[in-house]
Amino acid sequence: QTENPNLADADKAKIQDIAVLGEGNNARIYLLDTNQNQIWRFRITGDATIGLAERWLKSETSLAEARDISIDNNIYLLFPDRLERYFNGSKQNFNLSSVTPAIQNAARVFTDSDLQMIYILEPEKERILIYNKNGKLENQLKSAKLRDSADFHVDEKNKIIYVGSGTELLQINF
Repeated sequence: QTENPNLADADKAKIQDIAVLGEGNNARIYLLDTNQNQIWRFRITGDATIGLAERWLKSETSLAEARDISIDNNIYLLFPDRLERYFNGSKQNFNLSSVTPAIQNAARVFTDSDLQMIYILEPEKERILIYNKNGKLENQLKSAKLRDSADFHVDEKNKIIYVGSGTELLQINF
């Protein structure tokens, strides 16, 4: 079933984040809607226009606490204390290995199909957690400068993480 992106339910939506898979006419855009507990998928058509909204999730799930979305061939949804992985609209059996101190207030997640790892920003704990795509903790980067961080981008090939933190742009080499 497809629905217009300007649907009647638009007044009920709360778009928390956006993720894009692919480029150009092959792109698919995913919107995390925390009010309607849905991920909306839009396909780009041959004439580079946005198609109709499609409900992507196949089962009921609460997304009220979801904070961020990231995508490779899976969709990752970040919650304050965990990361969930979905494939083809269904939740997968996936857990992050434990870390000390435990994740309690994660803010952002970053990965894509070209990256080997999943990166999680947790400003309150002044850290970036680096997991492999099986959920095993590989590294934990800590810095007091991460406390005010709002968002980040990873250049895995060059081993650089860029972080917007307060009034600064941080460059972390790892």
